[in-house]
Amino acid sequence: MKADLKNIFRPTYRNLIRPILPKKVGKLNGVYIPDYKLGDGWLTERNLYSEIYEGPLISLIKETVTEGDDVTLIGGGKGVSTVYASRQSKNGDITVYEAVPRLAERIRKVVRYKENEVPEIERIKVINAIVAEARATWGSVKE
Repeated sequence: MKADLKNIFRPTYRNLIRPILPKKVGKLNGVYIPDYKLGDGWLTERNLYSEIYEGPLISLIKETVTEGDDVTLIGGGKGVSTVYASRQSKNGDITVYEAVPRLAERIRKVVRYKENEVPEIERIKVINAIVAEARATWGSVKE
């Protein structure tokens, strides 16, 4: 029943209510996300305080990236994997390709957010570009 209610109210929340709500700081798998809205995590598909967000990708980064490694990420999403790659690499270059302009800007904000303690921010390059044929994105690539 609870899931059904969420599915009923989710479109109303996203389209009518969310745009007028104040911003807050969310947290995904230990990474602070500075511009979420008050109701996010309750009526959205992901819990903002989830410690398992992008769990398999974060585990892979922790297991394979070592100090000094250069890392390239395709599809930066909310910036969580970018922060983890930067922390693991410490002094390597991190390059992120994100097709959607507003998501690329969100990644930049997440990386600059001081509580995320990203080492050497100047090593992180977020490129607003598609690296292959675009099939599906979380927004318009022509914003």
